[in-house]
Order: sequence, then C-alpha cells, then structure tokens
Amino acid sequence: MNPIFKKAQLLIALFFLLSISISWSNTDTEGHKIDIPWPSEALLGAYEYTVENAPYEYSKGVIIIAKLSETYTVKVKLPNGELAGEDVQVVDNSIKFNVFIEGQTVAVDLTVDGDIISGKSTSYDGTFNIQGKRQVL
Repeated sequence: MNPIFKKAQLLIALFFLLSISISWSNTDTEGHKIDIPWPSEALLGAYEYTVENAPYEYSKGVIIIAKLSETYTVKVKLPNGELAGEDVQVVDNSIKFNVFIEGQTVAVDLTVDGDIISGKSTSYDGTFNIQGKRQVL
C-alpha cells in the first residue's frame, strides 16, 4: 500500500475522532446538562436501613436523600408513614439531620461508603446504630 495513502487514512481517522470529541463538548447548556456527581453527591439515593434495638415501628424503612437546586432533602419512609428530615447538613459523604418522632428530636448522623450507609441516631432513649444498603432502581 502506498505510504501517502496510509498517511491520508490516518489523517482522516484523526479528523473523525477530533470532530466527535468537539461535538461531545458542545457548549450549549440549555437542555443538555449532565450532572456529574461530586463526592457529596455520591450519597444521593434511596437506602433500605435497619436500626438495632429500636422500637419495631422505627427499626426499618427507607431513607431517601435528594438534592433540589443547592438544598439537600431527606425523607424517612416507615411502614406507617413518612418523616421529613430537618436541619440537613452535608459534608463530603456524610449527612446529618433531625427527625421528630413522637414529640422528641432524633439526631441522625450517617456516612455513605459506596452503596453502604451507616451511622447512628441519638435521642433521649439512647444511641442506636443504623446500617443500610442503596436500593437499585
């Protein structure tokens, strides 16, 4: 095969790859936004959890961690209802929030490591360990 022909093929292939990469880096952000998760966003999702030694009705459920604009939200779904997390604070892969159960504040402090969530909840009744796993949707 002619060396000039090989060089032409190589140049055409490089041009093709360059044109693809340019089209992928489109600067039009309207309607084409892709959210790239930063470390603190790795905790977003729904986690099935259990709490050791907690009363039965609060011993298991689903914690949903979401982000609306710049604000993190937490919902705790229980078999008999739903609780909203308040005073939500996120630092890296850790989240702290409060829920109100039967008139008292329960402080929750959790850390996400991959698909595993763990931590503790603290109330007047004591400190309870929480373990959970991310739900696959």
